[in-house]
Amino acid sequence: MTQINLLPWREELRKEKQTEFAVLTVVVALFAGLVCLAIHMFNDFQIDNQKKRNNMIQQEIAIVDKKIKEIKDIEERKADLKARIGVIENLQSGRPEMVRLFNEFIRTVPKEVYLESFRQVGKLLTIKGTALSQSRVSEYMENLDKSPIFGVPKLKVITAKSEGQNKSFLFTLEVKQASKEKSVDN
Repeated sequence: MTQINLLPWREELRKEKQTEFAVLTVVVALFAGLVCLAIHMFNDFQIDNQKKRNNMIQQEIAIVDKKIKEIKDIEERKADLKARIGVIENLQSGRPEMVRLFNEFIRTVPKEVYLESFRQVGKLLTIKGTALSQSRVSEYMENLDKSPIFGVPKLKVITAKSEGQNKSFLFTLEVKQASKEKSVDN
């Protein structure tokens, strides 16, 4: 006799395939989750390594910046010292010049002329004084002009001042130092 299977085998097969599909879906989802987790952990590891490298580079940059600042400070001190040395050298070279200048002042001042002050700005000298007569001021200017270390003097101001019987003249004149000594024949 023929046997007929009346059991719902198609439904059982369908349930088996659905169960198999569900298990396979869960396995694939778990595998995908593990892959995502692995990728995430790898990225975190890479980020941490990069942060460590960045921190190390920042520390090195800070050290180099500090050295650069020290070098700039040293260069500033060096420039300051060079400027000071230049000033000292100028003062040293001008030392005999000032002595000669004062000696020449003493030599050129005639009798009855009294110097009250003088000011030097660069090579320009401003001289203030008192003379008992205008001719003494002229004589002083001639002496300055004949001097080998002075240029041609220019009289800026001369005013008469009377104190009782005594009459004097207040004067202000300017004279430049000669850049090179002029000959006495001038």
